[in-house]
Amino acid sequence: MFTIEGDAMVSLGFAREGQPLMVEGHEVSLGPVKRYTAMQVYNRPQEPVLVLGSVLMFAGLVWHFYFRHRDRKRAAGVETADA
Repeated sequence: MFTIEGDAMVSLGFAREGQPLMVEGHEVSLGPVKRYTAMQVYNRPQEPVLVLGSVLMFAGLVWHFYFRHRDRKRAAGVETADA
């Protein structure tokens, strides 16, 4: 277990199966371990920009393929409903 003091991470010790760890008057113990689970905490301030860019790129692809299909129909001589 770790804590953050200022800008540094400080180790509080290790909790092992059968060996509890005392932290500020509380006992932290590790139960039986069957498998490991990870948790990740992150800060991604650019996420809204990435999502907006993805949405705009998708809209651009839809726009491109719609007009490409429409123009190919016109070139082949097929009338469209909006012409």
